[in-house]
Amino acid sequence: MDIKVENLPKNEVRITVKIDDKRQKEIENTTAQALSEQVKVKGFREGHATAKAIKAQVGEEQFVAYMLENNIALIYSDAVTEKGIEPISRPNVEIKGDNPV
Repeated sequence: MDIKVENLPKNEVRITVKIDDKRQKEIENTTAQALSEQVKVKGFREGHATAKAIKAQVGEEQFVAYMLENNIALIYSDAVTEKGIEPISRPNVEIKGDNPV
């Protein structure tokens, strides 16, 4: 992960996190595994569908939404821990880029 911290007024910071390809693939695989236990995909046993099959079944947008919902908190936690930041309130999250994770 590439983490950049910018100090802002009023004791605020902006944390910019860029996920490397390896971590992104891990997140996609974890998401596919979790969804494969919830979604029935023809031709696959429960819990064994591939990420590609899951995306085809639920749609790319729904897959990405689930992926973000279940991983943003973890990525944020990893970033603040790595940079030694002690948050005092909830973060405002802005997602940028074509591939949000």
